[in-house]
Amino acid sequence: MTPRRPRRLYLMRHGEVSYFAADGTPVDPRTVPLTAHGRAQAEAAQAVLAGVGIERVFASPLPRTQETARLATAGQVAVEVIDDLREVRAGRLRDIPAAERRDRVATAYHGAEQPGATFLGGEEMAVFAARVTAAWDRLCFADPVPWTCALLVAHDAVNRVILAHLLGCDLSVIERLEQDLAGIAIIDLAEAASPDPVLPSAVVRAMNITAHDLGKAQLRLNSMEWVAQSL
Repeated sequence: MTPRRPRRLYLMRHGEVSYFAADGTPVDPRTVPLTAHGRAQAEAAQAVLAGVGIERVFASPLPRTQETARLATAGQVAVEVIDDLREVRAGRLRDIPAAERRDRVATAYHGAEQPGATFLGGEEMAVFAARVTAAWDRLCFADPVPWTCALLVAHDAVNRVILAHLLGCDLSVIERLEQDLAGIAIIDLAEAASPDPVLPSAVVRAMNITAHDLGKAQLRLNSMEWVAQSL
């Protein structure tokens, strides 16, 4: 039987960063680099990605995804930037009452499917999702340069939206699609935007593999709880 899905994409979240200074002051999320632990997480991912034949590497425009991509592939493939896969934009935390702040951050994805829902008072979730899914479809089905195996390093909310899109779900599901730091999903793709109608355009073969902690023994908090505990 002729293979029907010759292409594969590894979808990865960036490694650990710190969004707050030692005194609790927020740091500009557009510029934060990986922590030492985040670099170790990305380097551990090399064991998963070594030998799979990655031809192209994509990342968002933010430094933390590009640094993760370089470390996870040992710098063997140039990183190509996709601007529309930047992370969802949050509002100002100081606009949320201090007594509510941790709970609001920990549950930031709840109700994302509701009309007019925003991410912590920032970008509207429906607009964000449309931006991300359009960029994803262009990458997978309209890129003029052919590829059979690629790595895409993006962000928590970005990857949740992509996975929901592939699974045919609305945004209500994204709070249940955990994306651990440096977690990897493996996605098999059809050859074209209009594949055989009997087969789906993409199949999620694996999700949220964390090479640095395969059994997730140290991973008990979800992503937004992890951010909230730093407040």
